[in-house]
Parts: sequence; structure tokens; C-alpha cells
Amino acid sequence: MGILFFLVLLVVWVGLSAEVGSTARAFGRSEIGWIVLSLLFSPLFGAIMVHCLGKSNNEPAWADSVEEVKKQFSKETEDERIIREADERIAVKRDERVKSTDVK
Repeated sequence: MGILFFLVLLVVWVGLSAEVGSTARAFGRSEIGWIVLSLLFSPLFGAIMVHCLGKSNNEPAWADSVEEVKKQFSKETEDERIIREADERIAVKRDERVKSTDVK
């Protein structure tokens, strides 16, 4: 009977800790961090703390949609833009020289 009580208590403890993590994620906070905190201390403590802290001011990276992440990684850096523009100018100059030698 004692082992069954312990197992039920353990399942409830882990389940409530997972719920604290889910709430933390909804508030823009680290889900894993809050689950670990709740497992170590108590789900009640974790729930109170997550609700007292409220929503995070900065959006976590995982909150972005896949398209926004793709845009972020496909953005051209300043150095890449300068190199691309220089290459385009060189190509234009080359074309002008080829046209001027064809005319002669």
C-alpha cells in the first residue's frame, strides 16, 4: 500500500511539474527550466513563482514561426551585401568594356 501511494504521489508530482512547464511556456519562459525547478522544489512553488513573474518581455526564439526563422537566417549581412553590390558593378563594367571593344 505504501509503494502504491508513493507511485501515485510521484505521478501527480511529475504531472503538476509538467503543467507548470506548460504555463511557463505560455508566458514566454523556459519550459524545461521551470519543470526542473518544480521537480526539485514543488509544483506549487513553481506555479506560484511562474504566475508572480508573469509574461516575459522578450519573446523566446521558439515562438517565431518557421517562416520568420527562415527570414532571419536568409537575411543578407552587411558584408555580403557590399560584396554582392561590388560584384554587380564589376559585371556591369565588364559588359561595358566588352560592348566598347565590339564597336571598334
